[in-house]
Amino acid sequence: PALTALAAREMFAPRFRRHARDTVVAWRRAIEKLDPGVVRGVVRMVAQRGVELREAQRLRGLPSLVLSSGRDLTAPPAHGHALARALAAHEVVLADAGHASPLE
Repeated sequence: PALTALAAREMFAPRFRRHARDTVVAWRRAIEKLDPGVVRGVVRMVAQRGVELREAQRLRGLPSLVLSSGRDLTAPPAHGHALARALAAHEVVLADAGHASPLE
């Protein structure tokens, strides 16, 4: 439960956490049921973020749009900026959203 509380702070913007408590609680319960191997895979993926950026450069020049969230602690806007540069893509920053912007 403490880990999912921390993850929710990283995943959702503060305003969303306040106004959509039921959604955040449901998300936390779903995360708590995940297989530990899935969780390890996600942690590994985040740790390899630099590899993703090098791979993205192979796609440079393809029509792309990078969406970043201004309050995303998991993949901060700086990561979106770097990805947009690597892809030569257009970038849009959703100023008041967290990592789970489609839910917010």
